[in-house]
Amino acid sequence: MKSIIALTLVIALGSCLNLSAGKKTIDFEFDPVDSSLFGLVMKGSIDPKNELNNKISTFLKLANTYIPVLESINNEGNNLKWMGNWLFDLGPLGTVGLTGSFNLVVGWNVYVNSSVDATLGTYLDVTYVPFAWGWTDANISMSNYLAMGIYNATLYYARTYVAISLNIFQGGQVCYMGTAYFWPVQLVTNLSSSLVSCQDEIIGNILAGTPITFGCNASVPFNMTHLNISFTQNMTQGVVNQSCVNL
Repeated sequence: MKSIIALTLVIALGSCLNLSAGKKTIDFEFDPVDSSLFGLVMKGSIDPKNELNNKISTFLKLANTYIPVLESINNEGNNLKWMGNWLFDLGPLGTVGLTGSFNLVVGWNVYVNSSVDATLGTYLDVTYVPFAWGWTDANISMSNYLAMGIYNATLYYARTYVAISLNIFQGGQVCYMGTAYFWPVQLVTNLSSSLVSCQDEIIGNILAGTPITFGCNASVPFNMTHLNISFTQNMTQGVVNQSCVNL
């Protein structure tokens, strides 16, 4: 799993979007540049006549070998998730907890609106937004009778989507265009800490012969963002000029 996270940090994406004349589908693909050996590839197709045929898939590319990761069919989302938790007891020093997770979500958003064209009449304005969203989290926490705190790191390694706009006219004509959006690969870390105060009626417990049990309360936490680093830049790219076909 660590290798997947490392590889996806070097994603470099090129884009293509076209309407296949034979299949009558809009095919799209995000693919690493030719010189790259690694990357996360998103491929899919949209059928303007039957959304049940819509499909999106993600692949991990290793030296021109495509390894399937996730697939979404008929506009239904899919996700890949791993999580681990570890707790260490350090005796009088307190406890230390470690958690980690890896997440990848592939899915769709669909927006529909009815409009009117002066020449072609009423048409449906449909926008399909397939996306690949991935992040990984790591947390370390520590607590004892003096203080408690947590340090969190989140790496957003894939935040990519394509907006494919279709104008579907009553006469069977479909006009379409597509735009790709890339959000940066970003690392964000946060720190939260609190002081702890504990008390108990020690003498009363001794006289009564009952165990000494401290009741502890945490102060209002101190929160801060430690790091906020973007490894790439935002990008908006037109992936196809407006075109029209008859279905």
